[in-house]
Amino acid sequence: MLKKIGIICLAFLVGILIFPPLTSAQSTAALASRLSRLETENFQLRSQINRIESQLATLTRQVPSPNRPLNPPTPAPSVPPRTPPRVLSSDQRFDRLATLVIELKERIQDLEAQVAELQEQI
Repeated sequence: MLKKIGIICLAFLVGILIFPPLTSAQSTAALASRLSRLETENFQLRSQINRIESQLATLTRQVPSPNRPLNPPTPAPSVPPRTPPRVLSSDQRFDRLATLVIELKERIQDLEAQVAELQEQI
């Protein structure tokens, strides 16, 4: 009889040692799943709050309050004038244009020489 009780106690002890790791792995997976669901729900609630806030802002713009005029004047936005990154004087632009023309003329001459060589080969 004592032997049977000892075997049962030993089996119970072994069972306790084996099953907690399995249940802790299952509980970890369950916690991860629950955390994922909570994060998703949190994201959905935030987006819903943002939609409600935008709808509220739209409604408050549409409904005039008694203290606010119907069409309040909107100030013109102060935008600094756009300046090109490099402003050239007319002389500098002319010099740059002349340089480009000279480079273009040299390229054309090179191409004409190549065409002449090809025609001689044919």
